[in-house]
Amino acid sequence: MLKAHAGVDITHIPYKGSGPAQADFIGNQVPLMVDSVTAALPHIQSKRAVTSFNRSSQLPDVPAVREVVDILKAEVIDLYIRSKGSEPAPTGPAEFDRFISNEIAKWGKASGATAD
Repeated sequence: MLKAHAGVDITHIPYKGSGPAQADFIGNQVPLMVDSVTAALPHIQSKRAVTSFNRSSQLPDVPAVREVVDILKAEVIDLYIRSKGSEPAPTGPAEFDRFISNEIAKWGKASGATAD
């Protein structure tokens, strides 16, 4: 449902529990994680985002994921990305999909590697 409503192409990665999934999410090995509030509460309290449509009444200071969809347009994020030597490139799902497809083709042709 998240995939359909957000208009993004995401892949389900099965984990053996919240712990290993949270470790990969916190370590930026995966860009998104959906978990129960109970299991993720310590991390949710870090105020990244919750995946509910609206803010949780138990965590009113944590934004809902729909509030951070345009995060690359936020000045603080723009400045952070630039401070790391990169250029922000906010795109829509279709444009991002084209970019990734082109990159896979380009690097696959150059290296002989395939995306699984």
